[in-house]
Amino acid sequence: MLLDKRYSQQGVIEDFRYSYQECQTWFEKISKSLTEIDENQTMNSDERLEKLQENVNDFEENKDQPSAIEEKSKFVLQEIGDMDQQQVNEQTKSVQRRMKDLKKRIDRKKQIIEMAQTGYKNTKKEIEDTESWFKAKYVEVQALSSSTAITDKLSECKSKVKEVESKLMVIESLETKIDTISSDLEASEYEELKQKLTILIEEQKKVSVFAKSTLKTLVESSDYQKKFENDFGEVQNWLKIKTNEFMKGSEYDPLKATNMEKKVARLKKDLTEITEYEESKISQVKLGIISLKKNGDSKMKAKIDQHSSEIDSSLKSLKDHIKNRISDLEEKLELQREFEIEFQKCVSWLDQAETILSTEVRGTINIAILDEHHYKFEKLKRDEEDNRKRVTEVFEKANKIMEKLTDADRISLQTQMDDVCDKQNHVADTVNAKINNLVKNIEVYKMTAQKIENSVNHLTEIQRQIRLLNKPIGYRVEDAEDVLEAYGKILNNLKSFKSQMEDLQKTAGTNVNELKALLVQQEELISAIENQM
Repeated sequence: MLLDKRYSQQGVIEDFRYSYQECQTWFEKISKSLTEIDENQTMNSDERLEKLQENVNDFEENKDQPSAIEEKSKFVLQEIGDMDQQQVNEQTKSVQRRMKDLKKRIDRKKQIIEMAQTGYKNTKKEIEDTESWFKAKYVEVQALSSSTAITDKLSECKSKVKEVESKLMVIESLETKIDTISSDLEASEYEELKQKLTILIEEQKKVSVFAKSTLKTLVESSDYQKKFENDFGEVQNWLKIKTNEFMKGSEYDPLKATNMEKKVARLKKDLTEITEYEESKISQVKLGIISLKKNGDSKMKAKIDQHSSEIDSSLKSLKDHIKNRISDLEEKLELQREFEIEFQKCVSWLDQAETILSTEVRGTINIAILDEHHYKFEKLKRDEEDNRKRVTEVFEKANKIMEKLTDADRISLQTQMDDVCDKQNHVADTVNAKINNLVKNIEVYKMTAQKIENSVNHLTEIQRQIRLLNKPIGYRVEDAEDVLEAYGKILNNLKSFKSQMEDLQKTAGTNVNELKALLVQQEELISAIENQM
C-alpha cells in the first residue's frame, strides 16, 4: 500500500518533470527557430513571415502547456516538501513567464516583419506605380508628338513636362523611405528596391528628356505654323492690296496716249514685281505648305489645300487681269494715237484757217486781188468741208474713247471737242460771210467800173463840147449869149454829173481811187468852165 503510494507520487512527479522538460525543450526549439529567423540573411520577408507563421501555429498548439504544467504542479505540490514546493512553484511561474515572453517576442517579431513587409511591398508598389505612370506619360507625350493640333497640345505638353519634373520629389521621397526602412528589410529586398529606384530614376530622366524634346518640337512647330500663318496672311494681304490697286487703276483709261504708254509700262513693271514676289515670298509659303502637308492630318491638309488654292487663284487672277489689261491698252493705244494725230490735224487746220480769215480785204485793192481772195476763200471753204468730215470721224473715235474715261477726263475731252466744233462752225460761217462779201464787192466793183467807164466817156464828150466852144466869138451880143448859154448848159450838166459821181463814191467798193481821180478831173473842168464863162 505504501509502495503503491510511493509509485503514485513518483509518477506524478515524473509526469511533471517530463512535462516541464518537454516544455523547456519546446521553448528552446521555438527560441532557436525565432533566432534563426532573425539571423538568416537568405530569407526575404515573405519567407520570414511564413516561417514565423509556423512558429505562431506551433505556439498556438502549445500555448496551453503552462496551464497543464500548473495543473500538474498542484498534484506535485501535495506530494513534496516545502523546499521542493518552492522549486516547483518557481518552475511553474518560469514556464508561464517564458510563455508570456515568447508570446510577446512572437507578436513583436510578427509586427516587425509585417511592418517591414508592408513597407517593402508598399514601397515596391509605389515604385512600380510610379514607373507605370512614367510609361503611361511617355505614351501620352508620344501621342502629343504625333499630334497636328499643335496649339491645343502645346499647353498640355508643358503641363506634362511639369508633372514629370514634379515626380523628382516623389523619387526623392521613395529614396528617403527606402533608407528609413532599410534596417527592417532583408538585403535582397533592399537591393531590389534600390535597383528599382535606379531604374525609376532612369525612367524619369528618359521621360523628362523625351517630354522636353517633344515640347521643344511642338514649340518649334507652333512657331513654324504661326510663321506660316503670318506669311500666308502677308501674301494674301499683299495680293489683295495689289488686286485692289489694279481694280482702281483699271476702271478708267488714260486720256493721253503718253499717259497710256506710261500706264502700260507701269503695268509691266507691276507684273515683273508680282513674278519676283511669287519666286521669293510665295515660293517660301508653298514650301511651308508642302512641309505642313507631310506632317498634318486630314483636317490640316484640307486647310492647307484651301490656303494653297486661295494663293494660286488670287495670283493667277491678278496676273491674268494685268496681262489682259496690258493687251487691251496696247490695242487701244494705236486708236488713241490715231485719234490724237487726227485731232491735232483738225486743230492745226482750224488755227491756220482762223489766221487766213483774220486777214482783212482792203477796199484799195483791185479786181485781180479781189478775185484772188475770192479763189482763196472758195478753196478754204472746200478745205473746211474736208476738215468737217475729219472732225466728224474724230468725234466718232472720241465717243468710243469717252466710254472708259474718268468724269474729269471725259469733261476735258468733251470741252476740247466742243471747242473744235465751235471753231469749225465759226470758220464755216466766217468763210461763207467772206465769200458773200467778196462776191458783193466784186459785183459793186464791176458796176462801179462800168459807171466810171460811162462817166469817163461822158466827161470826154463834155470836153469835146468845150473844145468846140473854144473858138473866136463874134462881135454880136447874140453870139456871146449863145456861147455863154452853151457853157452854162455844159456847166450844169457837169455839176449834175459830179453829184452823181459823188453819190457813186459813197457806194463804191475797191475802185474808189478811180472815182476820186475822175472827181478831181470834174473839179478842174468845172473851174476851167467857170473861168471861161
